[in-house]
Amino acid sequence: IAFRSAILSDESLAQAHKERVVEISTGIVKELQETSEFFKSREKKRLIRSFVFIYNIINAIIYHHTVFMDLFQNDDDLIDYVSNLLAFTIKYLQKN
Repeated sequence: IAFRSAILSDESLAQAHKERVVEISTGIVKELQETSEFFKSREKKRLIRSFVFIYNIINAIIYHHTVFMDLFQNDDDLIDYVSNLLAFTIKYLQKN
């Protein structure tokens, strides 16, 4: 919660966080494109945007679950949901 508040009140911190998310996503895409024919055949910039999008969705779900209400009965259910959401989102974003 403190980090989210800090980001909302400090524009330079918010920008640094955004840049770090893109940097991490770029690293993930690089590794996937080196090891997977499927990812090699996809546009790098689009894949990076997809992973940034996924990060934001997962971050919102986890934040809401931990701060506002229990969306899942236990952590295993949360992990299962996030894993399935990640797989579905990658598949969906690559079609469009």
